[in-house]
Amino acid sequence: HNALGSRSAQTHSNRGRTDLMKTLSLLSILAVIQLSPIHGFDASIDPFGEATIPEPCQPKHFLNGKLSSCDTFSIATLTSPRRCIHIEAPPPPPSDDADAPVCTSVPNWFDGKNGCNGYMRHREWCDKFGHLDYQPYTTVTANQACCACGGGTRGKPRLQVGEYVTLTGYGPYDECKSLKIDALQTSPHFHYVVEVMKACGPNKMVQDARGYRKFEPSFQAGSHVSVSSDDPNVIAKQTRVELKKCRAGKEEQEFSLTSLGEEEGNHIVVIHHKLTGDLSPALGGKSPFFNITQVFEDGLFEGSGDFFYVKVITNTNEGRVNSIDGTPYEPTHSYLASGNFGEKEYSQVQTKPLTTVRGMRSSFDEQEFSMWQFKPVT
Repeated sequence: HNALGSRSAQTHSNRGRTDLMKTLSLLSILAVIQLSPIHGFDASIDPFGEATIPEPCQPKHFLNGKLSSCDTFSIATLTSPRRCIHIEAPPPPPSDDADAPVCTSVPNWFDGKNGCNGYMRHREWCDKFGHLDYQPYTTVTANQACCACGGGTRGKPRLQVGEYVTLTGYGPYDECKSLKIDALQTSPHFHYVVEVMKACGPNKMVQDARGYRKFEPSFQAGSHVSVSSDDPNVIAKQTRVELKKCRAGKEEQEFSLTSLGEEEGNHIVVIHHKLTGDLSPALGGKSPFFNITQVFEDGLFEGSGDFFYVKVITNTNEGRVNSIDGTPYEPTHSYLASGNFGEKEYSQVQTKPLTTVRGMRSSFDEQEFSMWQFKPVT
């Protein structure tokens, strides 16, 4: 699937711009070797979708000259007071002479009945069974594979204090979207101390001091959970794309754009955050590209040409076909949203799928929460 969907790809090809569409093919981009040039543009995309712009920058104006690939922008909401997309700078990396307290067990190690987590819970197993050969399930023993038994490999922590994370395999904590590493502990074994920053989890009934019963989330802000794994499949870094008051000179609110071309009024760009890299992965995008579309015609009212929809592919729909006619589904594009009608404005940028009902456009695209302005940073 390419950034515009198979149908638009066919149209594009008919217009004789096959080279550009080949460049926009996500699969080919991720599969190529070191660096792929963007046809007709002074930029490249690496295998991970990161855009590289050579220095000095050569201006590439687009959207009727309103935006330039050499400028830096803040991306602001239309609602009052104005808020800007804000991504915190990552904490500084640990010094080279820092200890390496993290022990990582062999991933997915299994003795036929238990994994390394079982040996962590029952340390006596290491003495009783840690030396045994469990082929064909594994070619290494528990004493070699599991940190609990003295095995595994040691290294520096993958994550740092102050970073936001998501958890997988920790039951109700998996639902929590605002978790932050509060501390790293090495005794009696290495583990992350993760703090709940915003109440989350399944609702439970509680009784207050006056005897009244009410429902509240299971995990309140300020509570903690211990995570003894450094496996990215268990604890993963979360880049929070927040909405905060617009402030001049904040690098956390500065972005650059790489224009890749235009298709039927959609301008295809890569949006790059000054401190953390490409914006799309932080929003769950399945492609590094955004579609930017002007909302209103120029001259309709003062400043009418400065309002834009920003859309990203949030589902490639790979392999899905229409059960009625057998045609493959096109990728799902979603709006970047700062709120919704009847709801409180969001504290973080969210994505809202672009849906149609019998050919009619979603009413969401008529709301101010779906529109953005690009403000040049001087």
